[in-house]
Amino acid sequence: MQKKLKISKNIPICYSNEKISDIKKYLFDKIRDYDTIDYIYVLNKDETLEGVISSHEMFSITSDSLIKDHSIKKIVKAHKHTDPEKIAYLAINNNIKSVPIVNKKNKLIGVVKSETILHILYKENQEDFLYLEGINPEYVDKIKDLSIWKNFTLRVPWIIVGLIGGLFAAQIIGSFESVLQEELMIAAFIPLVAYIANAVGSQTQTLYIRSLAIHNEVPMLKYSIKQILISFLIAIACWIVIMIISSIIWDSQLLGVIVGLAVFCSIILATVFALLIPFILMKLDKDPAIGSGPFTTIIQDILSVLIYFYIATLLIL
Repeated sequence: MQKKLKISKNIPICYSNEKISDIKKYLFDKIRDYDTIDYIYVLNKDETLEGVISSHEMFSITSDSLIKDHSIKKIVKAHKHTDPEKIAYLAINNNIKSVPIVNKKNKLIGVVKSETILHILYKENQEDFLYLEGINPEYVDKIKDLSIWKNFTLRVPWIIVGLIGGLFAAQIIGSFESVLQEELMIAAFIPLVAYIANAVGSQTQTLYIRSLAIHNEVPMLKYSIKQILISFLIAIACWIVIMIISSIIWDSQLLGVIVGLAVFCSIILATVFALLIPFILMKLDKDPAIGSGPFTTIIQDILSVLIYFYIATLLIL
């Protein structure tokens, strides 16, 4: 659902053929009427946005020249239907305090001022954090007023998903009893394999969802290849560390090979799923953030355990 954008309409404007001295006088007379005076927006005779100049820069100009000779023509702007988060990051990336909002004909509607931009960033970061925990941000502000039963129904679905996934993972481990009897140390590394897969998967998914939120389009194939290559290097580094430590502490190169290979495969697979789930949700017109919580974690846990024990079975039995 499109979030409502707060646009400030009481802003200083002028026309390109006006003199700086006239604009200064006009601003002094009207300064209390404006929502923000960070910038003065320059319009042409057709009422379309032509340029912008900061208040600080304009008041530092002493000549009595025309405003059009000093305004910036390359304007960072957005439309009223642009996602608020994209507008906030547009301001940050271009180091500007306010973002002008125009219609399809490039006529100035108003601006998103700095206070609004900070509020957007705070709300969006809070929402992303809550989504990662499987909590719907819509209910957070009014959670204290909800009944016990409503609180329960809001939180329990993801917990049940995690519980079922955990039981399924336990069933998988139990089916590899013969491997555990042969090499008991295998069981000690189950949390490690699952954790590394989840850590890399969560990093990848968080970065991907953030990219989707900021940019209009993310080329899926190119982005995926880049992330998989990065995860490949991470997986190699983890494998080397595991081989070295297992050889020193447990004096077992075989254990290092099993755990290292399992971690390597789990990292690559976790990266693929971390990209695939948000992509599918986005294609279904769903918020991609909702798939980045416990649902993805359980998939990664189950797959990493399966990979680990299949590799152990092949190399031990």
